[in-house]
Amino acid sequence: PALSALLLGLLYIYMVVVLSRSTVRVAMYPVTTLSAFGVTSVLLFGALSSASYLPLAVCALFVVEAFSRLMHCFRPSLQAHYLFSAMVALGALPLFDKSFVALVVILPIFVLIIRATLRETVLTILGLLIPTFIYCYVVWLLGGDFGDSFMAVWCENFVSSHLSLAEYLTIPRLVYLGVVMFMQLLTSVLYFATPLSLGTGAREVWRVLQFAMVVLLVSLLAVPAASPALVVAMTLLSATMIPLLLQ
Repeated sequence: PALSALLLGLLYIYMVVVLSRSTVRVAMYPVTTLSAFGVTSVLLFGALSSASYLPLAVCALFVVEAFSRLMHCFRPSLQAHYLFSAMVALGALPLFDKSFVALVVILPIFVLIIRATLRETVLTILGLLIPTFIYCYVVWLLGGDFGDSFMAVWCENFVSSHLSLAEYLTIPRLVYLGVVMFMQLLTSVLYFATPLSLGTGAREVWRVLQFAMVVLLVSLLAVPAASPALVVAMTLLSATMIPLLLQ
């Protein structure tokens, strides 16, 4: 427990700083602000406070790596390593929690529709498949079946998760998440209803984040393998958007 708590503290600081710093670098809001640091700290704390905090923190780490790097892909000059590393982090999520399969499949397609070139398409596909390929290869080296390992990662999302939503969604947490989702709804309404002085890259980031929120919400409601990790991911994405409402 002591080592887990120490690791969680380091991961917590890293996740808050990395995700919040990305919102500043892509100029997500009409006015430059550092409020994302405080909002992310508060929202993530409420989502991770559970008995299964370490598995949730690992999933949150990959979500932060994926979306913080993906934000950089919409800056004026695209650096290929950001796209590739974002897809690697996204592709690794099903190895830790199968409830992310829908997000991992649908979100890259949406990103490629926004800005699709041959190089970006190749980088996206390779990045998504590399984590699963490495896992299947290691299983094969240890005497397992390569194909069965692949199917276990991508085709068992209809099996109940080992993390119980019933234990996670207590009454206080439901109230907390209700407040967060209500603020997210107000933020989305404000974004669509108010003319904002945002750059093209920032608007594309907003489109990706809000689309990902919808996919995560549908996964939470419809996928039998839905786990608390989806709630943590939704909280992280909300933390990047709610500062607009607070402004």
